[in-house]
Amino acid sequence: MVETQEQLEEVLRRCPDVKLLFDTGHLAVAGGDVAYIAEKYADRIAAYHLKGWQTSDTPDAAKWQERGHFCGLAQGDFFIDNEAVVKTALKNGFDGWIFIEHDTHERDPLVDLKESLTVLKSWM
Repeated sequence: MVETQEQLEEVLRRCPDVKLLFDTGHLAVAGGDVAYIAEKYADRIAAYHLKGWQTSDTPDAAKWQERGHFCGLAQGDFFIDNEAVVKTALKNGFDGWIFIEHDTHERDPLVDLKESLTVLKSWM
């Protein structure tokens, strides 16, 4: 199980040939620094998986999955520095896949995805 920044960095240290599908939402919600990871491990990132986070009515729940849900870019109330991640990737010459994930939709999914794509393009 890899959820925290410490766990992620330990895996990358122990497995120097492994590439990372960098999920910014999961790392940020677990207390990690997404901008730091994007910069430090730029050469190890195979693809980016971006999303936002919306806190629930039970932000202190024992399980992190009950503290909120993932949502579109710039739609949540929890700051995830996806913009810094994207800009770092481009600065370092990344030309692979950048995925936008929406786990939950409170309106038409196509509206959410279009809004997230507009946000992503504004960072490029």
